[in-house]
Amino acid sequence: MENNIVLFKKTLELLKLPYHHLTHHFSTIEDIDFGFRKTFYDAKGYDRFIVVLQRFITPTQLARITDHFGLTYYLFYFLTDDSYITVGPIGTKKLHTTNQEKNTFLKQVTIFSDLGHLDYILLSLFSTLSDRKLKLSILPKQYLERSQSQKDLKHYSDTIEGYYAIENDILTAVANADSEQAVYLKTLQNSLSFKSRSENLLEVTKLRFSTFNTLCRKAVESQHIPPFYIDKLSSQIAKTIWQAASNDDLINFDHTIIFFYCDLVKSYRNTSNYSPIIQNALLYIDQHYQSNIKLNQLAEHCHISKNYLSSLFHKEVNMSLSDYLQKYRIEKACELLSNKNLSILEISERCGFQSSDYFSKVFKELKQMTPSQYRKTNHHLP
Repeated sequence: MENNIVLFKKTLELLKLPYHHLTHHFSTIEDIDFGFRKTFYDAKGYDRFIVVLQRFITPTQLARITDHFGLTYYLFYFLTDDSYITVGPIGTKKLHTTNQEKNTFLKQVTIFSDLGHLDYILLSLFSTLSDRKLKLSILPKQYLERSQSQKDLKHYSDTIEGYYAIENDILTAVANADSEQAVYLKTLQNSLSFKSRSENLLEVTKLRFSTFNTLCRKAVESQHIPPFYIDKLSSQIAKTIWQAASNDDLINFDHTIIFFYCDLVKSYRNTSNYSPIIQNALLYIDQHYQSNIKLNQLAEHCHISKNYLSSLFHKEVNMSLSDYLQKYRIEKACELLSNKNLSILEISERCGFQSSDYFSKVFKELKQMTPSQYRKTNHHLP
């Protein structure tokens, strides 16, 4: 392991990425940001880093956190020698303040505009170093703000009552589509020493996530989303849970459940200004855009004639169904283009296009550039 760490450090140096190796004593914690907090803010900010490292970092994950200064850090725990490696501070763009001394420091911050690309690089490196496949965990920035995690943990008692009090607040956040707050509270809940079912058995893990899936399902029902869409999402999540072959397959899956349900609530809210028929049509498109949607198929789902649906859709959305579908699919494709591991063909198929050539043609018509050009221009990939 020691030779692996040396090699890993040399790799980071070649990539020109700032890093720091911390022992469990944390005697050099102020070096994690090259003394930035100590010099310009509150040295107690390092105590919050220690809380995050001790409480929220596990050997099976690489964690990323961005503070309110806009500086990002990657955190990893080495179980074998009880130490940590942090990578950062890293900025996604040049940072400026009115304070000249701060600007002098900020000019030295390494800039990496595409964190998604950096996630991939560091996950590969850390997985090789630890000899296991790691998953990325993105921690809420509140963890580094004003001892927020400590304050909130004091607000909830470390008992069965406290556990369920946090759960109620998580479900309220999910119903309000506040994924950041829900994930934050869920991580706090998982950090309590009390856990309703703490055994590390796969069957228990599946049961725990299945229960959470049901709770989230009930929470979003309060938003008056058509039951069809809630049931479809709940069934997809349940299938993923029960097909998991090990606990590693379900690392941070509670966060994934939160994001899925919050996205569903947001999607429904985005259609609230339309008539119930068009709301239903738009939600169907959101759930099925990967497939070959036909007008008569959508009309049948909405229980109206295809001519009436076509007329009503154009009246309310101000474009034809086919134009809307193309635009919607291209926007989804733009999101997927940030993942350099997906080919143009894979992206076109995932977005419901029958051929990559037609996908590229439509993409260029709407974005005035090819998918490859968009990927390089907007995501700064080599």
